[in-house]
Amino acid sequence: MLSMAGRATLAKSVLQTILSYIMQSVMLPSSFCDEIDKKSKAFVWRKDNHNRKLHTVKWSELCTSKKAGGLGLRSTRAMNKTFMMKAWWRLSTRKDSLSAQVVRHKYKCGMNNPPVISEKKNSSNF
Repeated sequence: MLSMAGRATLAKSVLQTILSYIMQSVMLPSSFCDEIDKKSKAFVWRKDNHNRKLHTVKWSELCTSKKAGGLGLRSTRAMNKTFMMKAWWRLSTRKDSLSAQVVRHKYKCGMNNPPVISEKKNSSNF
């Protein structure tokens, strides 16, 4: 019973913010981000298993800012990447914070070098 704008607002305020807490500290797998975006798209377009709806606007245009004419939805991959860059920025500019000290001690990189975290072949993101 919701309009397109109502569904987009609900998707933005619920589906896209549920993971924002965990995305601030963990790089989510791309396939998981794609699945969240797929669920958001299906909700906004009212897609179900039986009926296919005509998409009048491209998803990429809905994901543009409201000032640019979009609905302000965000890509889960882009949000996760932004959170990771923000965490790195905090780590490199606030060297005296407790979280920076813990990470620097864990990866033994010292106060002047950024931590280098290598991905192991069989490691988990969590």
